[in-house]
Amino acid sequence: MRQLLTHSSGIANPIPLGWIHLQEEHEGFDRQAFFHEVFTKHHKLKSQPNARFAYSNLGYALLGQIIENVSGMRYVQALLAPQSGLVSDESRRLLFTENVLSSGKPSGMSMSWFKGELDGPTPNYAHAGGGGGYYAAVRIYPELQRGSVILFNRSGMLDERFLDWVDRCLIHDPAIAQPTRRLGVE
Repeated sequence: MRQLLTHSSGIANPIPLGWIHLQEEHEGFDRQAFFHEVFTKHHKLKSQPNARFAYSNLGYALLGQIIENVSGMRYVQALLAPQSGLVSDESRRLLFTENVLSSGKPSGMSMSWFKGELDGPTPNYAHAGGGGGYYAAVRIYPELQRGSVILFNRSGMLDERFLDWVDRCLIHDPAIAQPTRRLGVE
């Protein structure tokens, strides 16, 4: 599970993976059959487990299926709320601890989150992705109990410059982090 979360499992990342389908096809889309076919086709490991970081959408899809099968529900996260009933404080700490490879080098990845810094020593953990016509990026600052999300309705966006600007405001101006202030309500 840890290797799936830190993208160090060695599982392939076949691209493109055509898992986007039209809304009118959704009722007949068999997700289990789709992934069974993909996993069967790409069953060989690309590296030994935990030997190196290699991003894998397929590994993360497998992780989601494991979580669904064990829990009986879809995966939901409460990443910023202390003492959350969904994610314990210890689990949250593990989510935001950078993975160390068997070579002793930090991988730059925690459990599903890329580790980074913005204008100082406070670490952030980010994940971004997109597809045909959309792009989304999320950053979490566990020490500050803050996070940022940006959504675009087009492909090919880079999150760094947009989230850097948003986060500089969020981190350096605490008044912006107040919900009533963001909405212009005094």
